Amino acid sequence: EGLVVRHAVESGGEGSTLRVELKDAAFKLTRSRKSAVFRGQSDDQAIRQLLEAAKIGVGELALTTLEHAELIQYYASDWDFMVSRADVSGLVVDAHLGKVSVKPMALGPIKRKLDYGLDDTSDLSLEIDGSEQWAALESVGWDLPAHELAKPKAAKDPKIAVGNLDAAAIAGKLGG
Repeated sequence: EGLVVRHAVESGGEGSTLRVELKDAAFKLTRSRKSAVFRGQSDDQAIRQLLEAAKIGVGELALTTLEHAELIQYYASDWDFMVSRADVSGLVVDAHLGKVSVKPMALGPIKRKLDYGLDDTSDLSLEIDGSEQWAALESVGWDLPAHELAKPKAAKDPKIAVGNLDAAAIAGKLGG
């Protein structure tokens, strides 16, 4: 279920294969950049407005308490703007079956363990891309009342394991 974004036919000695690639309806939110101003709204209200304007289903939206005098989307896709606003509040964006939810990240128990060659898994394709991995990041903000740059406060490390890989070591070898 979704939007057909790619359609391919392959033919060879063993027959023909039809390959159809689908994306969630939320894919439409990534297609163009724009600028907008949201006045007197919280992040979840601005996100709801974007989803409803794009006729995308609204799933679970975690309520954010801060109401912004002005919230500016400057030359960004609706998707990028929503993800950045969710990130500021420590939330994640989830697109599933035509509905977009913004909620806290929930790490639960393992749902399925795959033992290649030992269970019913016959085809498997996994990929890890370290080209965008960084060992550390730094940022600055703008203190509006003081009209000066402000250093961010250190956040608690979420300690999310990425398999058995050392992200900092990968980043170091790739110049990050």
